[in-house]
Amino acid sequence: MFNPQMGVSLHTLSFDINDSLVELVSKSGIKTLELFSRLFLENTDRVKAQIHKFDKNALRVATIHSDFWGADISSADDEAREKSIQSAFFSIELAVEFGASAIVLHSSKEPIAPEERSIRKKYAADSLRIVSEQAASKGKKIAVELLPRTCLGNTVEELFELTQGLSEDAVGFCLDTNHLMDKPFMLPDVAKTLGKRLIATHLSDYDGVDEKHQVPGTGVIEWGPFMEALKEIDYQGPFNFECRFADTDDIAARIAMLESSYKMLAGYL
Repeated sequence: MFNPQMGVSLHTLSFDINDSLVELVSKSGIKTLELFSRLFLENTDRVKAQIHKFDKNALRVATIHSDFWGADISSADDEAREKSIQSAFFSIELAVEFGASAIVLHSSKEPIAPEERSIRKKYAADSLRIVSEQAASKGKKIAVELLPRTCLGNTVEELFELTQGLSEDAVGFCLDTNHLMDKPFMLPDVAKTLGKRLIATHLSDYDGVDEKHQVPGTGVIEWGPFMEALKEIDYQGPFNFECRFADTDDIAARIAMLESSYKMLAGYL
């Protein structure tokens, strides 16, 4: 039964993983976390120690988001592509350490010109195969994210194309509710089409103009039909908020905004 528990991409609250953040999150209604792999690129041991302070009986690390700032598994440069694959392997090791079930992965960076799309899709598909096999060997899945604009995997059809032939037991998808851009009305149908292969979400609202990742309830997305779609497919993955907070740097205030938004979304069920 679809029973969403509030989750958050931790780096959207703060990139400084300190005792204060751990305490605020632990006292909140947050039940699952997504960890961005870049959190661990500096002061790795200290950051890991902070994450391990969370009570695993009360709060679960659900997903690791592999690097998408400096990595591109579709790169035409062999060395860059291999480094990106190794970056994804690092995320898999983080998933093992923290007990996350899946690694969220982007198929490419952007922009991608029309004339290079075909070869970039080949590189991305090859990389996804390699990463998914490594993840499966560790008992983990990869969640390939629906992306916007010219990125690879910017439609459901292309997500299926990129992962064709890969085990459904090892590969699913992540739906970012901002990434349909000017077609937010398609969210319920996209969720239904992905069905049981939808294993992760990035929840945020769209402003009708650009990808702003607003807190749900502050933009143009109609959340009732989307929540009904998740209920229809009996979605069991993390109900994860990935938002930007332009109005406040205060972590407690950010958490309060998410808690209010979560209550609003749960009210549709």
